[in-house]
Parts: sequence; structure tokens; C-alpha cells
Amino acid sequence: MTSPFRGRATGGRAASAGLASSSLEDELSCSICLSLYRNPVSLCCGHSFCKQCVQKALGVQQQAKASYSCPLCRVELGPILELQNNFHLCSIVERYLANKGKQDKGFATEKGEAVPCDFSADCSSGPFSFSFFSCMATGFW
Repeated sequence: MTSPFRGRATGGRAASAGLASSSLEDELSCSICLSLYRNPVSLCCGHSFCKQCVQKALGVQQQAKASYSCPLCRVELGPILELQNNFHLCSIVERYLANKGKQDKGFATEKGEAVPCDFSADCSSGPFSFSFFSCMATGFW
């Protein structure tokens, strides 16, 4: 008999949180460098990029003596280029990174990093034994 979960992620809440985090990270990533936005700016077409990334892309266009266009949608930007700092997007990325840092400290990651139990004083000094459901040093559930 085949399992109804075949082919699906069965990691529960942690897996769905990871997928949501990955999707949000994709939305908060520059389409040029594919990293989280650093100093995001917006073009008149509404697309946002890292300031350094879009400056490099537009610099290549300038060297080719082409008119400026958005690296994503190719809309012409005109002869005078205005890069608008996107403060709102910058604060969203900063908040995402702060929350991601808190989550990374709260859960053991797939990389094998261990997170000590915070339920008992016996776990505050090594050697550590880790478990998802209980502190193995004290047996505390």
C-alpha cells in the first residue's frame, strides 16, 4: 500500500516554515545578484535592485552607448537616471534578517548545529546530549 505522504515534505511545521522562509527570501532577493537586497533602490518602472548591482548593469549599458533600461523588464528609463532609495524594502530585509537570526538560534539546523536545551540548569555545561523532544542529560520533557 502506498503512503499518502509519498513525494511530500513530511517535516511538519519546521519544513513549512522553511519553505515559507525560502519563498520570502526569494521575494527579498535582488534579481541581479540573487542575494538579499543590500541598499535597495527602485527604478521608475517599480523594480528594485541592490544599488551597486543596478549601477553596474546601467554602467554596462552606458559603455555600450545604449539608452538606460531596466535590467528586468527592459523598460526605457530615459536619459536622466534617478535611483530612488527604497527605505521600506530595506527595513523589511533588516526585519527578515533579525527574525531569521532568532529562528536559527531557536532550532537545530540541518547542518548539524546543536542547540542546547534551555529547560534545565544541567544542560548549561557540557558534555551535551541533544534531542528534539527532551533533554537527554536530565530526562526532562
